[in-house]
Amino acid sequence: MWCSGNESSQIEHFRPKAVFPQFAMTWENFLWSCGICNHAKGDRFPPDTEPGAPLIDPTLEDPWRFFYIDDFGCLCPVWNPDHDALDPRAANTIRILALDRDALQQTRQDRLNALKQEIEDTM
Repeated sequence: MWCSGNESSQIEHFRPKAVFPQFAMTWENFLWSCGICNHAKGDRFPPDTEPGAPLIDPTLEDPWRFFYIDDFGCLCPVWNPDHDALDPRAANTIRILALDRDALQQTRQDRLNALKQEIEDTM
């Protein structure tokens, strides 16, 4: 799932079926998505439907090459030396899917704190 959240799951068309009807029934085009991410993305698929860098395809690329989670639970784009800026594909994927929404950041921070506590408990 895009957000690793635990909201109800839906089937998401990576390439939106309204824009790419030829992929509507293509197995490789189906992703699990929570309803919030699926709704946020809708039929958006830059650069085909709007300006911006292409979305990261989690079926072909390792998302962790593009993102990291900071100490506050924020999903952040990595620095891309080729662009001398934050990775534009990561930044656009966060923007299009609203992966920086408060509930997700809180969940990530809670998971991070629980992991830190488990590590401390083992020492």
